Amino acid sequence: MRLLINKNDFLTYKLVSRGITDNRIDTFIQEAQFKDLRCLMGDRLYYDVLTHESDYPDLIDGSTFTAYDGVEKEHYGLKSVLVYFAWSRYSMFGSVQDTAFGSVTKTNEWSQPEAQSSKRDRRDEAIQIANSHWEMVRQYLDVSGIEAWRQSSGCSSKKCKSKITIIR
Repeated sequence: MRLLINKNDFLTYKLVSRGITDNRIDTFIQEAQFKDLRCLMGDRLYYDVLTHESDYPDLIDGSTFTAYDGVEKEHYGLKSVLVYFAWSRYSMFGSVQDTAFGSVTKTNEWSQPEAQSSKRDRRDEAIQIANSHWEMVRQYLDVSGIEAWRQSSGCSSKKCKSKITIIR
């Protein structure tokens, strides 16, 4: 899958440990791009952007636009939306390492694992920011005249949300 952002784009919005490899962060970007961004954009626009990325610089990187109400607004582009969705995944699962003995959280004598509640709070905040950024991108799309957006049918917000059930 072609990724719309990379680790350098990620660093524009969030601080990430120098030790994290591009492959590791790309995993979270790929999940967010396919699960969250594709759902919001709808398949037609999503695949058109991936195929013809150079046709969409304002959509991807952000721009100013005049909304229907005549107000000049700014959106930060799909990159910002994708960064925050990817960050929500990274903040929740980034410290988990797969080993021959199962998944573990690496520690040393000078550290302790972060509480799950703190991770959830950070994840939830990142999702809220991503959705706020998406709202501005959506407003841009509504006035942009991009044909693939008019023909696209993104998921309803109800379908886009993940539901996790704990089985006891």
